[in-house]
Amino acid sequence: MERKHLRKVSSKFSFENTLKPIITRTVQKDNVIRFESNRYSVPIGTYDKRTKNIVYIEITQDDHLLVRLQEDGEVIARHVISSQKGQLIQDSSHIKRPSTKKDKLRKEIETTFKDRELISWFLDELHVKYPRHLLDQLKVLSKVIDNHPTFIDDALEKVKLLNLISANDFRDIAYSLHVEAKERIPKAHNKSDKYSHLKAAERSEDYYVNVLTGGKKS
Repeated sequence: MERKHLRKVSSKFSFENTLKPIITRTVQKDNVIRFESNRYSVPIGTYDKRTKNIVYIEITQDDHLLVRLQEDGEVIARHVISSQKGQLIQDSSHIKRPSTKKDKLRKEIETTFKDRELISWFLDELHVKYPRHLLDQLKVLSKVIDNHPTFIDDALEKVKLLNLISANDFRDIAYSLHVEAKERIPKAHNKSDKYSHLKAAERSEDYYVNVLTGGKKS
C-alpha cells in the first residue's frame, strides 16, 4: 500500500550530497580569510562593505584550499594549505587587479561629471544590479555623454531622485531634457516674431514725467 505514495528521489538529493559539510568564512577588509590559524588571500575587491562577505571553502584531497563566492560557483582563489601557524599565504595575482576595459571606461565617465560622488554612487549601483552586463551599461553612458554633454549632470540628479538604476533610463532622461530645451528656443523666437512688425512709439521725456506725476504740472 505504501509504495503507491512513494516518489523517486532525484540523484541531486542523494545522502552523499546532503551529508557534505558546508564551510564558510568571512572575508576581511584586507581581502583575506582565516583558516586553521593562517590567513589566505582572495582577489582584491572581493570584500564589499555592502554585502555579508561570506565565501565558501573546500578542502581537496591533495590539501588545497578552494574559495568560492557561491557554494557551487567558480573558484576565485586556490592555495596550498600551510602546515605552519600564523602565516599569510598570498597569491601575487590577488594583490593588484589588472586594469580592464571596464575600469578605464568607468574612470573616463567619472571625470566627465561635476558631482564625482554622485556619479560614483550611480556606477556602483549599476555594478551591483548588472554585474555581468556592466560594460554594456558603461557603453550606453559613454554614448549619452557624447550625444548630450550639456544635460548629463541634470540627468544624473534625476535618476538619483527617481532611483532609476539603469543606463537606459539615464539616456532617456538626458534625451528628454535635450528635447525640452530645443523646444523652448523656437517658442521664444516665435513669440518675438509675432510682434516684430510693431514699432514702439517714441515719446519725449516730458510725456513720461507727466504720466508719473499724474498729469499734474509743477
